[in-house]
Amino acid sequence: MTKWTLPEGRKPLTDADIAALTRRLAGTAVDYKELYQAAKRDAEEAEAYVAELEAKLKASEDFGLRLERFADQAGDTFLLQRAREFLAELKGQDDGRN
Repeated sequence: MTKWTLPEGRKPLTDADIAALTRRLAGTAVDYKELYQAAKRDAEEAEAYVAELEAKLKASEDFGLRLERFADQAGDTFLLQRAREFLAELKGQDDGRN
C-alpha cells in the first residue's frame, strides 16, 4: 500500500472529521435526489403543456382549413385571403409584411 504524506501544515482528519464529512456528503446526495425529482416533475409538466398546445394548434389549423374551404365555396375573396394568411401565420410563414 502506498504511503501518503500530507502537505506541509496539514493535519490528518480525525474520526469526527471523517464522520462529519460523510454526513455532509450523504446530505448532498439527498439534495441532488430531490432536485432530480423536481426537475423530472417539471419536465413532465412541460411535456403535458406541449401536448396541450399542439392540440390547440391542430384545432386552429382545422378551423383555418374549414374557413378557407367555406370562403372558397362562397366566393368571398376577402375572407379567403384572410383564411390563407391565418394558416400561413400558424405555419410560421412570413408574408413579407413584417
